Amino acid sequence: MEPIRLYVGEGKVGKKDADENKSINLVLIDPATYTFYNASMARNNDTYRFLPGQYSTDLVAKAAVGFLDDGIAGVSERPFFLGVAPIAPHSESPRVSGVVQFKPPVPAKRHEHLFPNAKVPRTPGFNPDKVSRVVVFC
Repeated sequence: MEPIRLYVGEGKVGKKDADENKSINLVLIDPATYTFYNASMARNNDTYRFLPGQYSTDLVAKAAVGFLDDGIAGVSERPFFLGVAPIAPHSESPRVSGVVQFKPPVPAKRHEHLFPNAKVPRTPGFNPDKVSRVVVFC
């Protein structure tokens, strides 16, 4: 199986890693990894591309579909694995002067009007000022 990796996250992606694993690494890179618009992407050890005004989830989806199209077209006769992990619907977390800020998720412009009155229920355990216990999700 030939892995094709579509990463969203921090870290250096090098050609050496891609060659050794016979994989393609396509990643969103800092400082815009966790921002929804104005992403930067790099493929293997290529120069990164700054993509102003483009929605990162759309970029990740387009790349994933492209990998699948290549697989269907038989670009490689080997089986492959595709892992996709966009940042949506998580919070936007830009770095400002080295400090991470947590902001609400940002919908694609075409979705902004869909849920104008939606609000997450504000139960007593929602975003407390003082955390009284640790919750572990497994």
